[in-house]
Amino acid sequence: MSDRVFRTVHTLEAAAHALSREPIPSGGEAADLLGRVRAVETKLADYRRSILAEETTAEGEHYAIVTEQKGQRSFNTGAILSSVYDKGLSLQDLIAAGAVKLSYTWTRLEHFFRAHDMELSQVGHEIEDVGDVDGPHVGSVWKPYTRVIAREKE
Repeated sequence: MSDRVFRTVHTLEAAAHALSREPIPSGGEAADLLGRVRAVETKLADYRRSILAEETTAEGEHYAIVTEQKGQRSFNTGAILSSVYDKGLSLQDLIAAGAVKLSYTWTRLEHFFRAHDMELSQVGHEIEDVGDVDGPHVGSVWKPYTRVIAREKE
């Protein structure tokens, strides 16, 4: 690898360090700065991925590229739930034990209930997962979040 690439990375490190000491801008300047920082991060991530596509293992003076394994499991939900129910336990017991996490998709859940002629209510507050005598419902609370979007150039 050329010395030029290492000098460029060193310059980037110095610039990132200097930038981290600058005061945080506000308003439109903050939005523009966030967009530019994100664009730089994206280019650097693309470059990093290109390196990883070429090298899967390597030993450097300060760093190493290693390939590790990550387990990816799949579950036989029907058989698992059947065994749990056979022991007199429930899905709620699995959730309480931290063994299962449910993830709902609002639109699909709503379509499922409609397709099976069931009522699904929506309330304007968070609900607790403790079983409700009023029937199934979904709590909708809209919370703000911040993201950076690219604006069209005029």
